[in-house]
Amino acid sequence: MRGGWGEGKETTPMFKSDWRTRRVAGIGIVGLDHVAVTDRWERDMKSTATRYFEQVGGPVPVALMAMARLGLDEPPLFVGNIGEDTAGDEVLNVLQECGVSSEFTRARAGHRTPHLLVVLDTSDSTRALANFPGTLSEEPILSPWTPFSDTGLMHTDGRETRWALRIRENLRGMLSLDLGSSRPTHRDLLPSCDIIIASKVGGAGTFPDYADDPIEQTNRFLELGATVAGVTLGADGVVIGCRDENGGDPVHVPAFKVENVVDTCGAGDLFHGAFLWAYREGKTVIESATFAQAAVALRIQHYGNVAGQPTREQVEAFLATHGGFTHR
Repeated sequence: MRGGWGEGKETTPMFKSDWRTRRVAGIGIVGLDHVAVTDRWERDMKSTATRYFEQVGGPVPVALMAMARLGLDEPPLFVGNIGEDTAGDEVLNVLQECGVSSEFTRARAGHRTPHLLVVLDTSDSTRALANFPGTLSEEPILSPWTPFSDTGLMHTDGRETRWALRIRENLRGMLSLDLGSSRPTHRDLLPSCDIIIASKVGGAGTFPDYADDPIEQTNRFLELGATVAGVTLGADGVVIGCRDENGGDPVHVPAFKVENVVDTCGAGDLFHGAFLWAYREGKTVIESATFAQAAVALRIQHYGNVAGQPTREQVEAFLATHGGFTHR
C-alpha cells in the first residue's frame, strides 16, 4: 500500500449488517462557545456587539445534535468530560434540550469546562476565534464498564485516540472519524475507522505530499481500510468516495450557493451529522453528501448551532427546489 501506514484493517466488515438499526453515540471534546456579532472588528479598538449568544461547541456534540434534530428512534449518546462549573451545567442543559443523552458525560470536580470565544465580523464575513481548552485533557473519559458493544454508529473527533481504539475493540458497529486536523496518534486510529471525513487541513496534514489533492487524499483514506472517506472543502463542497459505490472512485459534490450567509461556525460539524444521518438511513454516499450540503446551506443562513439546525423536512424541501442530488 502507498504511504507506508501499514495494510489497514481487513476488508471483511467488523460490524453487523444491522448497524443502521442500532443506537448512535459519539465521543469527543465539548465546550461552551461565546459568540459576538459585530459590524466592525479591529485590533486594539472597541467595537459594539449587535448580537451575542452562547452555544454548545465541539465536533461530536454538534453532529449528534444535528442527527437528533433530523430524527432518530432514540436519543444519541454523548461521551465526554465537562468541568463541575456553570459552563458545564449549561452544556448539559443544551444537550438535553437538543435531544442528546448525556448519561455518559462526566462532570469532573475541580476542573473547568472548555470555552471558545468567537467574533463574527459582518463587514467582511470574517471571524476571530480564541480557544480556552479547559483543564480536562488528562482526565479519563470512559469507565471500564461503559457498554458500547451494541452501538451501531460511534462518531469521534480523534482527540481521544486511546478511548476510540478501546471502543473499537468491542464495537460491532461503524466507527466514524471527523478528522479536523492531523495528529501523530492518528496513525493508530485511521486504520480502525470505517468512515473518515477530513477537513481540508486534516487531509493535507495527513498526506502532505498530496496537500492540494483531495481526491488522492480520499483514495488513500480508503486504502487504509475505510469503507467511506472524504475531504470537506468549505464553500467548494466535498470530495467523497466509497469502496462499494461508483467503482470506488471519489467524486466532487459541490456546495449549494446561498446569498444570506451569516454564520459558518460549526457548519462542518453539522455536515458530519447530516451526512451520517443520511447514510444511516440508507442513502448512497453521494446522496448523503448532497443531503448534508443542503443542511449546511440552511444552517449558515442563521446564527448559532441550535437555531440553524434544519429538520429532515426542511432539507428535503430545499433539495426539491435546488436540483436534488447532483455531483461531478
